[in-house]
Amino acid sequence: MASLQLEVRVLNSPELAAHGVLQAIRASESGNRDVAARGYRDALSARFLHPDSWSNLAALAIALEDPLAARQHATRALQLDRRHADAWTNLGVASWHAGQHREGAQAMSQALQFAPGLAPAALNYALMLRVVGRLAQAHDILAAAVQANPGEWRLHLALAETGRLLERHDVARRHALAALGMVPVTAKQTPSPVAHRSEHHGDLVIQTLIATADAFRDAGLPFHLIGGTLLALYRDGTPFPHDKDIDLGMPFDVDRDAVYQALAGGFTPVLPKDDPRAVASRQWILGFTHQPTGIGVDLLFMHPHGDMVRLNMGWPDHIGTEMPAYGLEMLRWQDRDWPMPSPPERYLEGIYGPGWRKPERHYDTQVSNPSRTQESLPRAVTLGLMRLVEAVRAGQWAKADALGQQILAREDLAEVRRLRARLPKSPMAPV
Repeated sequence: MASLQLEVRVLNSPELAAHGVLQAIRASESGNRDVAARGYRDALSARFLHPDSWSNLAALAIALEDPLAARQHATRALQLDRRHADAWTNLGVASWHAGQHREGAQAMSQALQFAPGLAPAALNYALMLRVVGRLAQAHDILAAAVQANPGEWRLHLALAETGRLLERHDVARRHALAALGMVPVTAKQTPSPVAHRSEHHGDLVIQTLIATADAFRDAGLPFHLIGGTLLALYRDGTPFPHDKDIDLGMPFDVDRDAVYQALAGGFTPVLPKDDPRAVASRQWILGFTHQPTGIGVDLLFMHPHGDMVRLNMGWPDHIGTEMPAYGLEMLRWQDRDWPMPSPPERYLEGIYGPGWRKPERHYDTQVSNPSRTQESLPRAVTLGLMRLVEAVRAGQWAKADALGQQILAREDLAEVRRLRARLPKSPMAPV
């Protein structure tokens, strides 16, 4: 069962004796585990009388990775107040981390019965349901929470994501726009996820690319470089340091079962082979993860259509591209010949536009691809909106501004214009 990032609830207990618990929680949040552990030991000798105190102690025990003790503390809070939604939430988190997944989900359900719009409980419950494949129920839980608490932007964003995964694109668009209008723009910025990647991350991308190429060549399957992988190798001579996957094209008539067989050793399908979503999308795309590196492998199958070629990103967005058909030529890299579209400049301009030679830091091809099919453009914009909300959440103003500009170039959305006007004024994020 997957390990989830679940959210606990912390309150300001009226008991003076419980203030040390709050200080220990803050110490844990700042990374000072020793201080947090000392505060927890001190709190164990206190005689708390208020359920908020016991619920907070459960949150502290969760932070210190002691879910069994956390369950005991949350249960004590519920003995004092059976309707304490925050204690139910913390009990649910503790139960899930203790491996008691059914009990964890039931506790979240109880929390929502007593506080229908409680965002942490709804978000936690939805994640629990998603990880066991109950996406439609997760969508319903979030929809009910949004109805009870319509001003909580995180609920709207989560509902947009479940709507997207269920291919309810009108729901995804509506709630992505709602989240965009509510997400707070604060002065505090958090590091981009890229900053946490290893300095050797590029080596992992190279390792994945070579392993995939070797597997296909051993199986006699044709492939060629496309997308960001081609752009990086052709323009920069090395993979992008932030890449989380590689992009390869394959002819439309390649046997999909042969692809699964070629990658049977060391690769895991993103979706199980018999998953209905994989079956519906495999005419266009297959996704794998290279187990030794954790790097993804996106395989797009090129559909010829007269003098054009079509490709599609498959489930859940079905974002399409149509561009002039091309032949292949070789790129010499890493002492190997790598097939790539010919001429590569025409392909890269078709995907990235005439400015492909100049690196653009926050370029999102899902929205900006000049060869994007018109019928899939609204879904591409919706995906861009969700990425824009995430950029604002992380305080990445330059990225948010760039995404906003790219979206507005495709669709004039008042919500995006208002969001850009709220971004901090700086040379990195002109408004």
